[in-house]
Amino acid sequence: MKQQAARQSLPPGMGLDARGKVVMYALALMTLALGVGFIAYSFSAGARIHELRAENEKLELEVQELTVEAERLSEQLTQAGQDKVALTARIKELEDKLGYYKVKLAETIRAGQLTEEKRKKFEGIAMQFEHYKENYRMEVLRLRAEIEAKDAEIKAKDEKLAVVSQENEKKNAAIASLSENLKEGARLSVDEIEFEGVRANGKVDVGPEFRTRKLDKLKIKARILKNTVAEAGNRVVYAVITSPSGKAYPAQMTGRPNVETERGALVFAGKKNVSYNNQHQNVEIVFSPVESFEYDRGTHRAEIFIQDGDGKAYAAGFAEFVIR
Repeated sequence: MKQQAARQSLPPGMGLDARGKVVMYALALMTLALGVGFIAYSFSAGARIHELRAENEKLELEVQELTVEAERLSEQLTQAGQDKVALTARIKELEDKLGYYKVKLAETIRAGQLTEEKRKKFEGIAMQFEHYKENYRMEVLRLRAEIEAKDAEIKAKDEKLAVVSQENEKKNAAIASLSENLKEGARLSVDEIEFEGVRANGKVDVGPEFRTRKLDKLKIKARILKNTVAEAGNRVVYAVITSPSGKAYPAQMTGRPNVETERGALVFAGKKNVSYNNQHQNVEIVFSPVESFEYDRGTHRAEIFIQDGDGKAYAAGFAEFVIR
């Protein structure tokens, strides 16, 4: 009764087939809208990455300039310290020399041999020492002030360098985050996963439910979705079939049928090499078990993995089928 009422509510000539077309067109429009939105996001993210990289290069140049300036100030500071040590040694040398003359003067006075000429000579030496001592004292004070100023300048440069380094790290983190988002967006995905079971007599059963456990072959059909952000080129598409008990069905091949995925090594049931061109693309993977193989009863999970180049395969979609 409900089906008759639904049919009567449709315009004349529009039956179940027409309703299916309406749903299909609606899904197509939704897919197109999502694709356009993702492409716009991808271009926006790409422009933001370019902008952040330019800012990052500017910060790195500033870090280099600050580092060179800090090294120059450190060299000046070292030289000032060396000059201070040399001046201190010179003062000590003059003090020792003055002490020697004072001893000689005292000995001469005690011996009563001090002449006017010698007295003037000793007084001149003492005045000359005081003059030198005062000059060196002022020079030491100047150097100390210069060293303190250089220390403060280096400290300010170090603080600025730390701030710039933190900003640089933030820019790098933002670039890494956006790059990861673009990488995720460039991954392929599949939909419209369908199953066909081929018996030994050639009869084809259309899934997702099969009433025999002795299928000669199982075909897994899927559509790789259009993705203009992804790089065109060769891909390897894998099908991993898991039984209700969690057992993976292995492909019939020489060697161990393993594929490295982001979840670790998995046993695959079949694979297909494709040349991806950024458009919707159909792919078919055939699972051909050994002759004595029998499927477990219950719901199975077929998961599609796609491998780019030498990288690890990533999950692109899944569907389930049932063996009665």
